[in-house]
Amino acid sequence: MDAAGTPSMTWTDKARLTAEIVRQGTTEFIRDFGASDETVIVFRTLWPGEITTADRVRHAGRSFNIREVVPLGRGFALELRCIAFNGVD
Repeated sequence: MDAAGTPSMTWTDKARLTAEIVRQGTTEFIRDFGASDETVIVFRTLWPGEITTADRVRHAGRSFNIREVVPLGRGFALELRCIAFNGVD
């Protein structure tokens, strides 16, 4: 809550992981609100516990929304398919 008593959303660290970047790319899209760039990045990591699409990944000072969580093999590893918007024109 802020000083006025209004609830506010905050993020907290859930885990710190070592991960491999499997794929990274940026694509421009024309949307109703204008042009936007989206950075798509896929991380591969060991299974850290409960990770869902409601979580975010912080990498290189940026926040990425998790779009898909894919278990690999026998469930010891994960691929996190993430997206970040680079700006809106």
